[in-house]
Amino acid sequence: TQQPVSQMVNAGDDPSFTVLATGTGPLTYAWEKVVKPAPIPVGGNTNTLVFNDVSALEAGSYRVKVSNATGTVATSATVTLGVTSPPLIV
Repeated sequence: TQQPVSQMVNAGDDPSFTVLATGTGPLTYAWEKVVKPAPIPVGGNTNTLVFNDVSALEAGSYRVKVSNATGTVATSATVTLGVTSPPLIV
């Protein structure tokens, strides 16, 4: 019922993506980072994917697949996590 939203954050922040879904429960959530050749599973089995102390390595596209016991699967919109780093004087 609510898609996750793309974000641009600073390195070191703690961003999160949240999806709200309805259906016959229990619902399971499978977050993934969208990369080729195949998506990489990330995060836990909740409706919110949380990043702690985010770095540029975590920047990219993400989505979540929501399913229930009947095997019905819904895939969220793909969203982007952008991570900026402050300038450094070396």
